[in-house]
Amino acid sequence: MKIEHLLCRFGYIRRFLLIGICLASLLAGASARAVEIVPLTVIDAYAPTALWVRVFMNYYMPEVDRRLAETGNYEIDWNSAFGGTVAKTGGVLEALQYGLADIGIITSPFHPDKIPFFNISYVTPLVTADIGLVARTVDELVDRYPELRNLMLEDCNQVFLTAAGAIDTYQVLMSEPIDSLDQFQGKKICGVGLNLRYV
Repeated sequence: MKIEHLLCRFGYIRRFLLIGICLASLLAGASARAVEIVPLTVIDAYAPTALWVRVFMNYYMPEVDRRLAETGNYEIDWNSAFGGTVAKTGGVLEALQYGLADIGIITSPFHPDKIPFFNISYVTPLVTADIGLVARTVDELVDRYPELRNLMLEDCNQVFLTAAGAIDTYQVLMSEPIDSLDQFQGKKICGVGLNLRYV
């Protein structure tokens, strides 16, 4: 074998070694780059047995995790505080305002005075029974009219993420059997403000 061939091959080997070392250091730097872990406390007064809390836990949180994993920059350390751990029924909005949590599932019928727009489906004539359509429509309206997003920020110190209607029924539970509508006469029925319109 001629010496020129050896030098030439050695040159290739040296170049490959240098490229390999550079790539290894880049890959090591990338894997050594720490993913920023963001701790977030998410709250709701209702327990995980409530449909909307289950949707949040089983869809929203994993979907956020999935999308963040695609970027590789951030990871969320979820602290789930459901079932009234941080806020009692009707108190999620205020708990968020006072900084007791980072994300909350706000049940809008508790706050017709503070966030009236988000109760639009309760006061709109001929509204659909399709809860998914209602949620998508509210999201589209907030996207179309930034003033609505600003209202949440200015009035409640909150950033609107999404509308998430998850139920389309309302049950009435009684302390004794009811066999006819007449038996509702004189009964006291407790419920959440605007939801009582269903009753």
